[in-house]
Amino acid sequence: MRWPLFGCLASEVLAGAAGPHPERLRPSFRATAVSKPAPAVVYAEPGQALSSDAGAAAAELLRFVTAYRTGLEALVDVTPYAPLLDAAADAAGDLHFYAFIDTWVGNSSGWDVLYMDNETGVCYPRRRSHGNGWSVSLDLKLWPSAGGADRPAAKPRASVTLGSGYFGGRYTAGDIDLHVGTLVEADPPSLELSALVDLMANGTGDGLALVAPPRIFRCEHGADEVKHAALLGDTSVSAQKLERKKRDGEDQTADRRDLITNTVQTLAWPYMRLVDVQEVEEENFTVVAVYNASEMTIQPGMPVYLNPADVLTDQDLGGGLWWNISYPFEPAGEVIAAANGTMTLEMRHPCLPGNTTKNLPRLLVPAGPNVLPEAEALAAGAVQHGIQAAADGVALPNEPLLLEPVGGWGRWYGAVAVPATTPHNSTEPEVLQQLPVLARVLEPSAEAATGMTNSTVCVVTQRRQGRLFQRSFELPELEPGDRVLMQLAVTGHGWSSTSLQCGEFCHAVYRISLNGASAANVTQWRDDCHENPIDGSKQHGTWSISRNGWCPGTVDPGMYFDVTDRVRAGINELTFDVVVWSDAVGGYEAYSDVSGFTHPEDASFPVGMTALVYSGGVVAAVRGQGGAKSAAELALREGCSVPEALRPPDRVERHRRLAELPEETPSQVAASVADTAAQRHVLPQFRRRLDEAVGFDFEARAPWYVYNESAEGPAGGAKTVQILDHALVQAATRVVRAKVPRSLLAGDWAQAALLLRLSKPPDGLEYDHWD
Repeated sequence: MRWPLFGCLASEVLAGAAGPHPERLRPSFRATAVSKPAPAVVYAEPGQALSSDAGAAAAELLRFVTAYRTGLEALVDVTPYAPLLDAAADAAGDLHFYAFIDTWVGNSSGWDVLYMDNETGVCYPRRRSHGNGWSVSLDLKLWPSAGGADRPAAKPRASVTLGSGYFGGRYTAGDIDLHVGTLVEADPPSLELSALVDLMANGTGDGLALVAPPRIFRCEHGADEVKHAALLGDTSVSAQKLERKKRDGEDQTADRRDLITNTVQTLAWPYMRLVDVQEVEEENFTVVAVYNASEMTIQPGMPVYLNPADVLTDQDLGGGLWWNISYPFEPAGEVIAAANGTMTLEMRHPCLPGNTTKNLPRLLVPAGPNVLPEAEALAAGAVQHGIQAAADGVALPNEPLLLEPVGGWGRWYGAVAVPATTPHNSTEPEVLQQLPVLARVLEPSAEAATGMTNSTVCVVTQRRQGRLFQRSFELPELEPGDRVLMQLAVTGHGWSSTSLQCGEFCHAVYRISLNGASAANVTQWRDDCHENPIDGSKQHGTWSISRNGWCPGTVDPGMYFDVTDRVRAGINELTFDVVVWSDAVGGYEAYSDVSGFTHPEDASFPVGMTALVYSGGVVAAVRGQGGAKSAAELALREGCSVPEALRPPDRVERHRRLAELPEETPSQVAASVADTAAQRHVLPQFRRRLDEAVGFDFEARAPWYVYNESAEGPAGGAKTVQILDHALVQAATRVVRAKVPRSLLAGDWAQAALLLRLSKPPDGLEYDHWD
């Protein structure tokens, strides 16, 4: 699992970083009088800074997500960041700009694979690639002021960046952690951990309260013992949920089969070994291979698997959508003879390694005869445990369920011993029980710890994530008529192994409070991805599926809403909480990432958030003009740029998620998008005349902000300041930098925008294939 190619454009401000207890720290500028707040201030979390300069912090100007294997060109208003741009020059008078893309590819990101015909089983060699990167171009567009006191530029006079996006505003939600320690004999017993850990049940200044006092478990086989117990527990809970759906009339046979297969693969994978193929007889599908007899115990009848990374095949994911993905983890043959480090394999289909296939696929064999039977018995036992829990009406657990075989893990951890242990002949599911809790931190039990002193134990801590962050910040004096807007851009990332597929596919609501009172409940769910003008005729993959705060191939400048009535001059207190919709409880709740603990993956929420102070004269001018040309102007006129975002649904119905793919074909989606785009976009010739007459109308292009400068021509009346010109972004250069002389921004300008162009990298390189 990897993140989407999240990207951002940033400018550096000479400001101090706000720590985990921001009420104890104040941002400071190098040349700012202390008698009044600075016109632009940036808060950033320690350890996330872009620059090594201790006096600098990067403020996000624009967030974007790359498209699947195609480019992106958009023109986005950044006029609200005028105070930031004015304050960002260094001692030499230069502004520092950055562009970042979370890409992992480079010049050599290709490898050989096989494509298996899903009907004939025949394999064909293919060259697979993740692509090579992106070419990034960036211009700053400046429109001159119309002049006159009656038409002031719609720029704020001060800004405070409270969440600085990827570089200073990244937060994970619902973390569950495992710590290894030792129980020390005392009265009561004490716990020694190898690292400093906050074990206080009520949390500390970060506001992240623990669900309950941390649990202490024995783990004589190390941390893996608790991780395996968590895997079985997660399988049980998943089976319990499937059983509930089955009782509601939904057929869960295939889902249950997939659940068992995935659990078996996770348990068995550390004990799978590649074998060295020596001979292949294609006529009778037999293979001769050698193996390390000191590390493996091989017997006839043991299964043989294809290495999933070597073979791709088409699989039906439901909804009429077929996907070209790795060959499933299922036996492709078996061992028919083995002796003295040589084995003979009988394969079940013609996908065989050889010269024409570049010796692919590689073949996997378990290290011992008990690996697969034990893994299958454990997986089946976990499913049976969940089915029984559903029958007994057991509530879903709010802590990670930890299960172990009755009698302990000894047989499992000895499954690959050499010589072979007693064969596992039983086909019955393993009987499982909950892993006994020795004690809870702050609730020690001398009786439970009897005999465990000076023994290795594992401590599981779980935070139910309500609070993402909190901040103390300062605003200048507010004159009559002044308005304060809050800009907010949050995107959710992580899904394949997290609870509720969070944060990419979960429906989150962000609860923002100022000075102890609720300021807004915000949802940034995107249910319009299938309308993206960069549609299926250009993009690949799951571009049309709805997501939490973003779509593939989009810019995300965020939303604006008025908070004037919730703030004050001087020190203000902000809290930023998140709740997530849960089908299990039929409502929103604080989030715990139980699945992410079992299959390590974080639910992540980079937060871009800025308080903007507009003078009364600017507010009056914006409200007196014919309409809003930008999202910020719309919020000044109507209170919010996206009013529906302030009305989270009381109940989340089924929506487009990865598990619920759209039923229409890609061609149908593309056709509907083309119709929508044709209705939405104005002819370029008329667009330019309108731009020159009243300034650029950004809102006419919301929410996609697509602008094709080569087809539409330069934005009318704007001065262009080039920042980046086809900068190559790859894994080794994920951040590209540019310095722009402050003098190029001089003059009385009324509007500012960033023209972002993502294009194919040069010299025959390919687009990065991920979103």
